Amino acid sequence: MHLPICPKQDKTTRHGKFKDSKTGKKKLYATGLDYGHLTPILMEAIKELKVEKDVDVQELKAENEKLKAELESLRNQIDSIKNSLK
Repeated sequence: MHLPICPKQDKTTRHGKFKDSKTGKKKLYATGLDYGHLTPILMEAIKELKVEKDVDVQELKAENEKLKAELESLRNQIDSIKNSLK
C-alpha cells in the first residue's frame, strides 16, 4: 500500500528537498499526508471493519437468543420442581 506523502517545501530549494547535514546531499523531506488521496484508503478500511462488525453482531444476537431460550427452559424446570415439592 502506498501512502500519499507530501514533501515539505524548502525555502532554499523549492523542490521539497533539504541538505543532509552529514553527507551534504539533497534528500526528500516528507512532513505530511495528502489527505485527498488517503480518503479512499480509509473508506475501504471502514467498509471492511463494518462488514466484520456486522458479522460479529449477528453471531452475538444468535448466541443471545440461544441463551435466552436456555434460561427460560431452566426457569420452567425450576418452577416445575417447586410445584412438585408443594
